[in-house]
Amino acid sequence: GRGGTDTSDRRAFLRKDDLPPPAAPAPGQATQRLRLTVAYDGGGFAGFQLQAGKIRTVQGELERAAQKVFVGCSRMVGASRTDAGAHAYGQVVHLDVIGQRDSLEADLMFLAAALPNDVKPTSIVYAEPGFDSHFSSIGKTYQYKISCGRPDPLQAARAWWPLVRHKEATRGPPLSPEAMHLDVAAMRTCAEVMIGTHNFTAMADSRRASGRGAVVRKNPNAAKTGGVLPERSSLKNVRTIGALDVHEARCPYTGAQLISLEMTGDGFLYHMVRVMAATLLEVGAGRLSTVQVAKALLDEDRSALPDAGPPCGLYLLSVWYNTDDMLAKCAHQQGRQALQTMFLGAATQPGVLETGEAGEAGRWQVANGDEDGDGPPVTTRPALPNKNKPSDEAPDTCSPTSVDELALA
Repeated sequence: GRGGTDTSDRRAFLRKDDLPPPAAPAPGQATQRLRLTVAYDGGGFAGFQLQAGKIRTVQGELERAAQKVFVGCSRMVGASRTDAGAHAYGQVVHLDVIGQRDSLEADLMFLAAALPNDVKPTSIVYAEPGFDSHFSSIGKTYQYKISCGRPDPLQAARAWWPLVRHKEATRGPPLSPEAMHLDVAAMRTCAEVMIGTHNFTAMADSRRASGRGAVVRKNPNAAKTGGVLPERSSLKNVRTIGALDVHEARCPYTGAQLISLEMTGDGFLYHMVRVMAATLLEVGAGRLSTVQVAKALLDEDRSALPDAGPPCGLYLLSVWYNTDDMLAKCAHQQGRQALQTMFLGAATQPGVLETGEAGEAGRWQVANGDEDGDGPPVTTRPALPNKNKPSDEAPDTCSPTSVDELALA
């Protein structure tokens, strides 16, 4: 009967124009900003952000449920606009509600009950004054999962099984499951090259570097006040990776090789994590060398690196708002030093890091917006070494062997 039917199966998709405008608070009635941590299985969503048309999105489901729980709630703002099919354990969103809440723990359970099974909140807390889930973030941690060897249909939507990539490279299927296994030691060596501050144009799926369009989208007042109006340049693709760890395990049921890539950085370009994962896979399979990867980074040559891996293996693990917590996540000394240099450089620039404006993390001003809106727009970053200009300083702090040295080897 109808009583036993799962309402999530017949749930109508939410469009941008389906939501009524938020109710204005009555005179003397204050609003509270809430910070939510959300987990979801992205297989059934067309990404996080609301889209035109009847397309199912994470934000749409969250806002639909929030209207049932909170009076006069505002639109939700997410820290990361994850791809269609990508997952999350630590997505952070904020919204404003009218009045003081009786119990945030009760709100958590009511909101979870109003949501479908593939998206749930894991925590709700009061936000710090001035907190913004997107602009207050200083970095993120992503995970990418690869399953090599025997197929596991139960993980088909949650990890990358690179059979097609193997067939394209070898012009045929592997002769045994072990033929798909990857050289983890080679992958870890190549990961060292990616750690630190680099221009990641070679690992970004974007036809042009981010520029004024991204700035105006994130800060509409920039055009009115004569704010940041950058020219389009590949220098906008400079990012700092503080950690890139390669973990290996075995599936207890199929014996497949399970590879987990975990990377922490101040921001990631469009498809950057997925391109990094595909690049490390090619290195582990012996079809690409660390020297070739270093040269591609130095030359900003996107064509030298493979296509991005599928979104099914991508997970947003954490969004960082505190520098100490983020640095503690980075065990790699060179990566941690690169992040410290970047944070110090941003903090010494007037108007770049306004502490108190957005809580302890501060508010990063819009200057180098990412093409996909994913990652904190940081104005000041440490200058990259100039291989044509001698210097008494260290050439690069990204790894024991710099990108320049490997590319010229």
